[in-house]
Amino acid sequence: MKLDKYFFKNLLIISLVCLCLTLILLMYYNDNSITKAILAGFFLGFLNVVMGYISIEYAKNESITKFMKILIGTMGIRLVILISCLFIFINVLKFNTLPFILALFVFYLIFLIFEIVYIEKKLKSKLS
Repeated sequence: MKLDKYFFKNLLIISLVCLCLTLILLMYYNDNSITKAILAGFFLGFLNVVMGYISIEYAKNESITKFMKILIGTMGIRLVILISCLFIFINVLKFNTLPFILALFVFYLIFLIFEIVYIEKKLKSKLS
């Protein structure tokens, strides 16, 4: 599997912007539990998009039908992993629930939009 420089360059830029904005926000809240919860939400969203990238790269040389089956199947697997992590972080590790879920939701959406744009790029190149 060859790494796509476009994906990782843009992922790095998006991640740095998100982390900088998060750090600015956290400067107003000097609470270690909130900081930990927000950063955990960020890293779960980040991990999700990296797993998405791996599934896209795995499926990119397949037919369109198989490509979509692999993508949808791995989305389901990633969702189960995400829900399991959510349960562990809240119930076992006792993370601050509201900041954790809000951060996870925001970062998940940001990275999901990025992943959709990347999938669209891969599908366009596949159909051309």
